[in-house]
Amino acid sequence: MSERLSVNQRIQIGKEDSPGTAVPAVRRLRSFEFAPRVRSEFQTHRPEGGKRVAASMLVREWTEVAISGLATYSEIGYALASMVGLPETESLGGGVYRHRFRSRDLEPDLLASYTCEYGSPVRAFRFAGMRLGTFGLRTTPEEVQTHGRAYALPLEDGIALTAGPNEAQTVSLLGAPSGGSFLLGFESAWTEPIPFNAASLVVEAALLELPPLGEESVEVTGEAGGPYTVTFVGELGGANQPLLHADGDGLTGGDDPSVEVVEAVRGGLAEAPLSPILPGDLSLTLSDAPDGLGQPEHRLQRVLGTDWSFEDRHRPFWVQNASHPSFAGSAEGAAEETVQLYLAADATGMDLLALARAGGTRFLRIDASSRALRVAGTEIPYRLTFDAAVQVDDVREFRDDQGLYAAGYRLRIVQDAGWGKSFEFVLVNETPGY
Repeated sequence: MSERLSVNQRIQIGKEDSPGTAVPAVRRLRSFEFAPRVRSEFQTHRPEGGKRVAASMLVREWTEVAISGLATYSEIGYALASMVGLPETESLGGGVYRHRFRSRDLEPDLLASYTCEYGSPVRAFRFAGMRLGTFGLRTTPEEVQTHGRAYALPLEDGIALTAGPNEAQTVSLLGAPSGGSFLLGFESAWTEPIPFNAASLVVEAALLELPPLGEESVEVTGEAGGPYTVTFVGELGGANQPLLHADGDGLTGGDDPSVEVVEAVRGGLAEAPLSPILPGDLSLTLSDAPDGLGQPEHRLQRVLGTDWSFEDRHRPFWVQNASHPSFAGSAEGAAEETVQLYLAADATGMDLLALARAGGTRFLRIDASSRALRVAGTEIPYRLTFDAAVQVDDVREFRDDQGLYAAGYRLRIVQDAGWGKSFEFVLVNETPGY
């Protein structure tokens, strides 16, 4: 019997068209760590005169998911779409997109919900209607980590993980060859010469002779002489595969004949590039007015740690309706939206104490722009910008931090009438939409 190993558990999600209606989970998440838990409430009854409970009845059930893991420029957008609201997205060209996430102060937000599949090919769970009610980012000079909590409909056990499509590649003979042969290769192995006008079954047989492939690993279709479609199946199906190698030096006739291989269908689940937000990508500015956001003269020089956190943005509600065996929907509330900020207790750090006493508003920007990673092969860096109007609402303890004497503050995000908003996230990456 195959064991369900912890190391093999993976996360797949699918965006739902109708919240709570399950869809195939066709995207694999690689940066988040999920810890799902069955939550339940029971009603018990002890008959009068008896010492012990005679009945225990399940009243409510739902799924709760603790979320942690690496913060990345690509996958953080799924959390923001579920917690803040669906973004406004624009193409910057070349496969680069900019997403703006804003919460509407006087209207309900449009929130993404997901079907999540969690497990391995041995055994897996599924829970639909997943939304993040709490999410945040904790940064130190050593790391940038996510934290949060989601809720979903009751967990379904024993499902099969959604498989990705089979990899398909097109092999074309260019230049109209009239004789000779060509070679195809996979990894380090090459086929025997294949005639220029070979039938698809001949090409398939040649590929199946390669040791890295083996029996029933590819299927080849197409007319004699190509183009041929090579589809990876069996144990190699449902996963991304490297492009076949091609050598057309043996082709003759025509006009400088050659062989071209292109990916027709990318195999496997959709995955975003792993694009981590690193501590060295971050800078913070704090200004008196919105037009000072991001200006070098307002940069905070001795930031020792931050933790922005959005808690209880929305939560599930239940109704007395038999067609809803779990919660019926989500209701937004007055959220707890804060930024914990630790600074060296120098003149800049202690200026926030004066701000707390005055009750004034400042404008904070946390800007992460990747120093090393570029989007989709362009010169545009990955970027996440968080702007917020804030007021100090708690002064934390002074403490030692790496030998520096540090001051801590909790900044509450507020609606600013002049600015016309409370906060905004702007995310630049390769994802067309959330």
